[in-house]
Amino acid sequence: MPRKIITVVQFALVAIFAVTTSGCAALFPEDKRPNFLIILSDDQRYDTMDYMPQTQSLIFDQGVTFSNGFVTTSLCCPSRSSILTGMYAHNHNVRQNDDKLNIKTFMQYLHENNYYTGLVGKYLNSWKGEPRPEYNYWVSYFRGETKYYSPRLNVNGKWTRHKDQYVTDVLGDYSVEFLKKASQQRHPFALLYAANAPHAPTTPANEDEKLLQDLKPNRPPSFNEPDTSDKPSWWRSRPLLNADEIAGVDKFRRDQLLTLISLDRAVGKVMTELKNTGELDNTVVIYLSDNGMFWGEHRMNEVKYSYYEEASRVPFALRYPPLVPKPYIDPHVIGNIDIAPTLYELAGIP
Repeated sequence: MPRKIITVVQFALVAIFAVTTSGCAALFPEDKRPNFLIILSDDQRYDTMDYMPQTQSLIFDQGVTFSNGFVTTSLCCPSRSSILTGMYAHNHNVRQNDDKLNIKTFMQYLHENNYYTGLVGKYLNSWKGEPRPEYNYWVSYFRGETKYYSPRLNVNGKWTRHKDQYVTDVLGDYSVEFLKKASQQRHPFALLYAANAPHAPTTPANEDEKLLQDLKPNRPPSFNEPDTSDKPSWWRSRPLLNADEIAGVDKFRRDQLLTLISLDRAVGKVMTELKNTGELDNTVVIYLSDNGMFWGEHRMNEVKYSYYEEASRVPFALRYPPLVPKPYIDPHVIGNIDIAPTLYELAGIP
């Protein structure tokens, strides 16, 4: 079952969150509950943070890094539904990308409890992009669309084509705009900043196209492994990757890393704005991805629907000085289903 990322003992250090749902607003006349910023990348492997130095420095190195952070279902929509609900896929019933989520999410509960809520980026593959009522601020695109240049976005109810603009920059700017608006509210905020990098088609920003020219290929022992006799029968029948497929894997990997470089810049801008508003240390910042990807390991090419670590283990960190005054690495297994109960406790919601 889901467990809280931060223990009750640590939580007691703050000692201001013991409330009920109905009495929440009344017991917080100044509303000192923490803000929440969840930064969710798309198809990012756990071993890619070296290419995101700002994110590493501003979040991971200033909080707790979960070295064994996992998603419970390594596919976009089921994983995101587990993040939003704290439930396994067999409980929220989103098992494929086209399945609709019919379970109440933590954003709905936060909105009901006077949080100023926002979504910037991808919601769920089964959602057509229109604003949802539990969000005060909304910027999203149609279903799982991942067009990097000239994206068509629904901005608070109006579809707008952002001609010749790079989607990672655009979503970062909208996240900054949300933070500016949130700083003017009487209550805390909750933002789900769901970037589409480094999801396919992995189009790098023009300014990054010439970077990583000397990138070494990824060749762990499991790469295109010649001996699959220890695998199930259905797996043993998978053919070896040919030369063209291997070249495609290497290009895909480099392009993914290039899109993460632009995401790193956007995260840096968002964290800077959070500092400028004076809310940085009163904000629980969580960074993770919805799943990883295969780069030729186990003869798997640019896919994610398997529970090998390449697909299920993700970068995962939490920054919040009142509970994590000094940075450290936690080796315990942590999951995407642990986020929702953590937010509920910190917000004083049963």
